[in-house]
Amino acid sequence: MKALLICPAERSEVVHLAETGPLVTLVVYGKSLVEHWIDSLAGKGFKKLAVLASDRPEDVRASVGDGSRWGMEIEVIPESVEMTIPAAGSKYNLPMEQVFLLDTLPYQHDLPLFESYAGLFQAVESWRNRAILGPRIGLKEIFPGIWSGLHSQISPSAKLTAPCWIGEHVHIGPEAVIGPNVCIENNVVIETGAEINRCLVGHHTFIGAGTYLGDSVILGNTLINFRLQSFIKIRDSFLLSTLSHCGRKIPANTLFGRAAAAVVLFLTFPLIVPFIARCLWKGTRAFEPRLAVRPYRTAESSSGGGAVIYYELNHLSGWARRWPQLWNVVRGDFAWVGNRPLTVVESGGLDNDFERLWLAVPTGLIAHSDAVGCSEYFSDEGKAHASFYAARADWLLDLRILLKAFTRALLRGSERRAIAETLELKQKCYNMGRTAMSGIVSKIF
Repeated sequence: MKALLICPAERSEVVHLAETGPLVTLVVYGKSLVEHWIDSLAGKGFKKLAVLASDRPEDVRASVGDGSRWGMEIEVIPESVEMTIPAAGSKYNLPMEQVFLLDTLPYQHDLPLFESYAGLFQAVESWRNRAILGPRIGLKEIFPGIWSGLHSQISPSAKLTAPCWIGEHVHIGPEAVIGPNVCIENNVVIETGAEINRCLVGHHTFIGAGTYLGDSVILGNTLINFRLQSFIKIRDSFLLSTLSHCGRKIPANTLFGRAAAAVVLFLTFPLIVPFIARCLWKGTRAFEPRLAVRPYRTAESSSGGGAVIYYELNHLSGWARRWPQLWNVVRGDFAWVGNRPLTVVESGGLDNDFERLWLAVPTGLIAHSDAVGCSEYFSDEGKAHASFYAARADWLLDLRILLKAFTRALLRGSERRAIAETLELKQKCYNMGRTAMSGIVSKIF
């Protein structure tokens, strides 16, 4: 059985939704609108679909592929204009019951998505129960009426008010206030003290500390208040920005490098166990979580390509503090050699194309600044080293950085031991002199 899907072209009432992609690629509850429709039709037994796209058909094709995910055959057909249901049915010889206009969510034909932003919010809110009942891996109800996806981290001090939907890979910081009636899509970062209610938060969005958002649709740095019918582009990346980029993602490490990191992690673990045990005994946290932006091949944007969580060892300094990041190398998030991780705020502080080269190479456990002894990696000198590495990076430079960094670390250790031995010798001399002086004084008196 075959069906025909008509992708809506631009709608003047919600023109800002189409700034980054066709309307049917709008992500709702973790999937694009067209993917929700395909899920629905696959469940009804349709085996072939033709998708008529007049707006950026290549983006629609990238979203749905060839249909193999659903066990279907899907063909995306470019059209010059948006067709009506009768016209499409007549042209492709299908009854109108098998032709669908994708301007609503499935099973919700009385709630159009694209007549207004308030209508969009109402339609998405009304569809929450269907999203919950659908097949989802890792979706769980963490509190009554509050649903969270895989790999999301929510601070214990954050306040959540039902109903709320929290997607996958979402980070919610301390003292944040979320809800009620909030839908947060995948790969969103919400920092300390932010407050959000009656909002749709698009995927790959960063919301800064202390930011208040209400009655709004938020797509990256685009803020649309549907109650006031106002729109603004936020230029301050400390408040609101996008975490996505259209560039090509960089593979952070080779299989050999990841295996080597796993070996080093295994061999050095016994050295870390006493430190972890001491932290547990004192009731302190051994691992401190950090959030960094992912780099991309092109450096046109300072926002990176999503977020990655890594850890540092508390109460330690130097390379020992970076020990947990070996796990990021094993996972492929970090490379052995690259530029050090940047927070979202730091990435927003890369002021020009030269500095934004920082994000053009993988995040690294060891950086060029380590090899030259620059301890302040985000200083002007550190930024210069990062840009230099991005411009010259190859396997030979990586090898030189590794050798220099390890040599410097060994020499620093030798220097520390020499200083310690010198101080110990001075203390012994002082003690001997004090003892001798005490003997002389006792004989005199």
